[in-house]
Amino acid sequence: MGELLTATKMNADVRDGLNFLLSPPYALLTRSSVLSIPNNAVNAIAWNAETIDRDGGHSTVTNPSRYTCATAGYYEVWGYIKWATVAGGYRACEMRKNGGGPANVDYRPLPSSNEAANQVRGDFFLNVGDYMELWAFQNSGGSINIDNGFGTTFGIRWIST
Repeated sequence: MGELLTATKMNADVRDGLNFLLSPPYALLTRSSVLSIPNNAVNAIAWNAETIDRDGGHSTVTNPSRYTCATAGYYEVWGYIKWATVAGGYRACEMRKNGGGPANVDYRPLPSSNEAANQVRGDFFLNVGDYMELWAFQNSGGSINIDNGFGTTFGIRWIST
């Protein structure tokens, strides 16, 4: 009571909150080149291209496999890996939080030479500084490339406090 409504107060209390809700943290990471995944090894995918990164959670130089949370809250996280056509073995993608064990996994056999893809999705609470990664695994007997561009993507979107 007795407080004057100023432009500064309106900007801090109304405009900034609305801007956040209209444009929350969101990132879509891709690769601009194929990546070779060796046989029988789990590998974090290094993302060297960003379609969008509204909260600055990704760097193509420092820890390029990670999206690091800058705004705490619940996030929807998803990943998609498109593999080159090679017969035999299993293909998998795993979502991991803070370098821990797999949180979500898509693991499937590929008995014939068909195009293969894996996808995972999950909701996670992230504190500032927590990070998410997408990992790839295959055991075909030799190295296999994962596709670049929108064939292989990693996305994260803030959904709630």
